[in-house]
Amino acid sequence: MAPIVTEIIHVKINDAFHEKPELHKELREGAAYGGLIHQSYGLGLEDPTQLHWILHFDQGFLPKDFTWPEKYGNFRQKISGITASDPVSYFVPLDAFPSKITSAPVTEIAIMTLKDDVSIEQYKSIADKMIASAKQAPGVHDACYGITEADPHRAYVFVGWDSIDAQHKWANGEPDIIAALKQRLAGLEMIHVKFNDHN
Repeated sequence: MAPIVTEIIHVKINDAFHEKPELHKELREGAAYGGLIHQSYGLGLEDPTQLHWILHFDQGFLPKDFTWPEKYGNFRQKISGITASDPVSYFVPLDAFPSKITSAPVTEIAIMTLKDDVSIEQYKSIADKMIASAKQAPGVHDACYGITEADPHRAYVFVGWDSIDAQHKWANGEPDIIAALKQRLAGLEMIHVKFNDHN
């Protein structure tokens, strides 16, 4: 059992997200009241209509134990007021999620779909090398990765960087690792976000 489970929510926002920032703040406060104290959120740099909201189950309870507090109303109804689509959510068990990942100037989120014939062990063998290398790169803040609970062929990599350029320089310097990784993947989506911590 991993020490923490991190939930990441992806959702397309509507105009009310910007016009009434208190609406999303109330949702974050509701999650915090329910025990999800550590949260980060931000819009995609490539697609600023996409909200990426990270919530950490790191207070000794699991997602199945979380109850949305009634005093904050109906979650689905509330979030529909600031979004243009239904939210998509994934739970990622992790040994740790260093806060420096989301406090960095830019956070890379790599969503990886493993090929059907690639085992988790085969993926981890190269992902471990990738993370170890990235952690030594100039301009990196910290990094981690995990496999989603619902889909063993979906992995998330989170890396905090000084800039997207710093990420590109690292990747260009590690062609063997990148090539070995891509051989194991059926799909790869790269997202960059400037996160804010909820407080």
